[in-house]
Amino acid sequence: MPKQLRLIDSDKIITEMEERVQALLRDPDPTYDVHPVVNALCNYIDRLKSDRYLPDPTPPVQPDIKPGDEVRHIDHKHYGIGIVEEVAKSGLRAYCNFPNYDQRRLSWEPRAYYRLDKLEVITDEN
Repeated sequence: MPKQLRLIDSDKIITEMEERVQALLRDPDPTYDVHPVVNALCNYIDRLKSDRYLPDPTPPVQPDIKPGDEVRHIDHKHYGIGIVEEVAKSGLRAYCNFPNYDQRRLSWEPRAYYRLDKLEVITDEN
């Protein structure tokens, strides 16, 4: 079973951590040194306030790519023009055949699944 993505509100976590720091400093336990805990909480608060934990950007997906479309791989122009044979169920990749690839540059036929964000549909304009 795939792991489910959990979204959290970093502002709530920061607020709770700051309240915990204040409580530790306000009511210290005389038998316990709270400073290492306070320092660790402050470090994590600083990390949460930075851009360190922002979500990864979602790659732009071309939902208009469908079987039969002519495409070009944006990173490998020497593949030539390919034909989409199938779009994966995930909607993130397409199985393409590039029958007119540059045989001088490739010793194998570039027939495989490719990420949709790496493919551009060939239209009359391009």
